[in-house]
Amino acid sequence: MIKYKLKFQRIRMKNDIMSKLYKFFLLLMLFTLPVTEGLKQISLILFVLVGIYICVKEKKQFKFDVINISLFIFVLSAFISCLVNGVSPSRVLDPLRCMLFFFVARTVGAEKINFKFMFYALFAGFIVAFIPACVKKFTSNDPMAFFELKSIGHVNHSAIFMLLVFCVALISMADFKKLYEKYISIVVSATCVFGIMIAGSRATMYLLPVIVFVILFYQYLNKQTNLKTSLGIVILFIAIAISYTYLSTSIMHDGRIYGQLTKGITGSETRYPIFVSAVYTWLEYPFFGIGSGEFKIIDITKYFPGNVEVNVSHAHNTFLTFLTEKGVIALLAYLVFQLSLFAKFIKNFRQSSLVFLALLILVFQNVISLVNTTFHHENALLVLLFWGLALSYIEQKDNSYKK
Repeated sequence: MIKYKLKFQRIRMKNDIMSKLYKFFLLLMLFTLPVTEGLKQISLILFVLVGIYICVKEKKQFKFDVINISLFIFVLSAFISCLVNGVSPSRVLDPLRCMLFFFVARTVGAEKINFKFMFYALFAGFIVAFIPACVKKFTSNDPMAFFELKSIGHVNHSAIFMLLVFCVALISMADFKKLYEKYISIVVSATCVFGIMIAGSRATMYLLPVIVFVILFYQYLNKQTNLKTSLGIVILFIAIAISYTYLSTSIMHDGRIYGQLTKGITGSETRYPIFVSAVYTWLEYPFFGIGSGEFKIIDITKYFPGNVEVNVSHAHNTFLTFLTEKGVIALLAYLVFQLSLFAKFIKNFRQSSLVFLALLILVFQNVISLVNTTFHHENALLVLLFWGLALSYIEQKDNSYKK
């Protein structure tokens, strides 16, 4: 009897250690997401391995539903595309890691996550990356130098990442109980507004006021905030946006933000040749595309002689990029994945602010996908984390109702 008790205690201690490691590697990954590449990849791999171990020990199985199967087909199509076109299969490692990360986060479940620490890790990593990015931007001899978070890279991708962090920060404000925690959320969200204005990405700037209204309206309806607080937050964000716009144009002589704002939504004439070239190229390689990461080989002047841009790295459209590089099978699988998530979240967003956050992220990232690439690298990992946790929460609630 004593032997059985000791054995049970050892197993329980081992499970507790693995659960703590699971949480630690997630926090480390979130912190390093915009900061450093190497440690981020290591923590991601360890998170997935520990998560798989927990699934095996606790006899949790990956779900074989439309959501998981469609994501698997998307990654498989990308791999086949590389083989068919003689492209290095290593280019599929990023979507493969994202897929495993999503499967693990969804299967292990939200109950093993400390959301407060998770938010803090994400916020801290963002601030650590934000400060040197500001130093580099404002000490540059070029007043129109791009604002880029170190490990995120391209200015538009950095802006999308900041918009994601903004959503998390503003929604978490209502969930935090203590006053100083709410102030942390407000400071982080205000910093994100400042960063988005510095980056000058039109898609994120135009969506920002819409997202602010949607979040505050949701919180007001759920009695998580009041009109006075909401109005104060809106005034703060407007003051930051107007102040930076004035300072950048009048004092710093940075014409980027003014130029971006005056272009309007339809000021994308240079993108039209890219979109059309992508479609023409896909027609030549309909099923599996030209290979992951190969969009840069497309000669736009072949279809538009005299075009200013000859080669670009992507289609400035997530769907067209997937269609051209990975083919129609991959694109259809991705669309099924997105629509399945939407159907799941739209039915359950009233259950929790986590599900509402997942739905909000899903909608706005697809809107931005029309004019930029969104579902890759760090941004994909972050959205997949919240989608996976939201699905886990919904499934946990459904199971409790059945019981």
